[in-house]
Amino acid sequence: MATSNILQTLETGSGLGASNRSQYETFIAGGVLAVGQWVSFDMSKTADGDKLLYVLAANTTTLATKGQMVVGVTLEAATAAEFAAGKRVKVCISGIAEANCIAAVTPGLGLIISGVDGQAIAATPGALTPIIGYSIGGGTGVDTCYVVKQF
Repeated sequence: MATSNILQTLETGSGLGASNRSQYETFIAGGVLAVGQWVSFDMSKTADGDKLLYVLAANTTTLATKGQMVVGVTLEAATAAEFAAGKRVKVCISGIAEANCIAAVTPGLGLIISGVDGQAIAATPGALTPIIGYSIGGGTGVDTCYVVKQF
């Protein structure tokens, strides 16, 4: 079940958790995941219902299974043993999260998924992949991002 995005308080000057209207969903890890990775639905599952339950680190290299269906950013990691055991992971599906970016991005720039598992890059004119978020912090490696709700 998704969290509510109703604004309860107006707190200025606080950390990422205050008044940001973020939404979170719980999914099942479809592979090894690190905190801050962009994830997508696992379209390789046989059962159609499972395709929307499992998430993998998103990339553009395997578009058919996980490049175009970006869900959000992982807030929990899953090791190989945990993923094999069906670990559930919390994912930010909308709002502010610390997310992986390949290169430094200017605050306000749109982000798209890259060819590297779980990492985003700055969108370029004519990019064929959808905008998945926007840079807020302008960092390299890990950036504060606004995750755009995809579903």
